[in-house]
Amino acid sequence: MEKTFLPQELSEVRTLQDEEGVRRIEGLAIVFDSPSRIMRTLKSVSRGVNNFQEVIDKNALDGADFSNAISCWNHNVDYILGSVRNGTATYEIDQTGMPYKTLPPDTQLIRDMVFAPIDRRDVTGSSFVFNIAPDGDYWERGSNGLVTRYVKKITVISEWGPVSRPAFLDTTTEVVSRSFDDFIATFQQEEKSYNAQLAKMRLAIGL
Repeated sequence: MEKTFLPQELSEVRTLQDEEGVRRIEGLAIVFDSPSRIMRTLKSVSRGVNNFQEVIDKNALDGADFSNAISCWNHNVDYILGSVRNGTATYEIDQTGMPYKTLPPDTQLIRDMVFAPIDRRDVTGSSFVFNIAPDGDYWERGSNGLVTRYVKKITVISEWGPVSRPAFLDTTTEVVSRSFDDFIATFQQEEKSYNAQLAKMRLAIGL
């Protein structure tokens, strides 16, 4: 399972109330073809990638399984806000991404813990949890040194919802895929080749 954190301005979450006073949460869990927030994991840091971002392809959700998806507060399954199975968590897939609606239980805990910080704009972002297909992603390092993971195929969406967006993801799940290791190995080989060529050039010109 993997988590992606979107930029605040793209993943805005809000609360709405209908004429009968029933409150719901609406947000955007996935934005296509836009970079995620800057992330890092213990594994990425250990392999020399201090920061990376993700871009979700507009066709990545084609055929994805949402049947057992739930919506949670801060990815905490102890605080389930709704589920696809019973219709209290719904979603759409459009040209921009995956907007969602959640009808949380009407309890004082949810009002205090979830609605209040969203209404105060203390919590403004959304995130989602997903499984990726084998060979469903690839990595590139830009000219500015920032590494980007391009997600092309997602098989399962298991959870989404409002999050307070932690700064450091203390997990290896985001980069356990073979594609990351392949990228690191290729980059390290290119770096060795470059350094060897540079050393030869310096010897040739007497430096």
